[in-house]
Amino acid sequence: VAHDEPAVVWSLSNFLKLVGYEVLQAGSGPQALTAIEYYRPQFVIAGWEMAEMNGIELCRRIRTRNLPEYTYVLLLTVTTDANALIEALRAGADDFLAQPLVYGELLSRLRAGARMVEYETRLDRLRRSDPATQTSTRLVFDETLARRLADAYNHRHTLYCVLADVDFFARINDLYGRAAAGAALAAIAERLAEQCEDDEQVFRIGGNRF
Repeated sequence: VAHDEPAVVWSLSNFLKLVGYEVLQAGSGPQALTAIEYYRPQFVIAGWEMAEMNGIELCRRIRTRNLPEYTYVLLLTVTTDANALIEALRAGADDFLAQPLVYGELLSRLRAGARMVEYETRLDRLRRSDPATQTSTRLVFDETLARRLADAYNHRHTLYCVLADVDFFARINDLYGRAAAGAALAAIAERLAEQCEDDEQVFRIGGNRF
């Protein structure tokens, strides 16, 4: 909960704690950003007008942070100006709550937001973990390669990368179908993983390539 009015932070936090939420408090936008980066909350409820950084700018800063998990941002507002609300949505706000607050409405919106957060979490897992082989995806490979290259350069280490392209894989698919092809890929990924030592990793970077 981020707001520069202590009474709002106090009342809102106490209500959320009563209904089972763990609550972090921030008295300004910069404090909220620090807490978000360290604690990674699922929800941010922030004031529209705050002295050091308003709610729209806070949304914009959150979205540029490239956090590993989605943060659902709900702004407390007294405005009905359509242009201002559109600007907030463009900055990254997910929803709005009119003040004075109706706590029943707040809970309903948090439940709806929880569905969105869970959906985003599942999407991220699919982007990062290949369901057929349980190996990491091309996205994770690109991130890992950049990090490993930088580490190898800084410490003057040699970095090795092996590209495995499965021969005749199309025949399995054509003769036995997609289910058998998927099982074959899973078996190949398992064999590759068995050969890995220390910090070596297997990635499926597309099709039948590892």
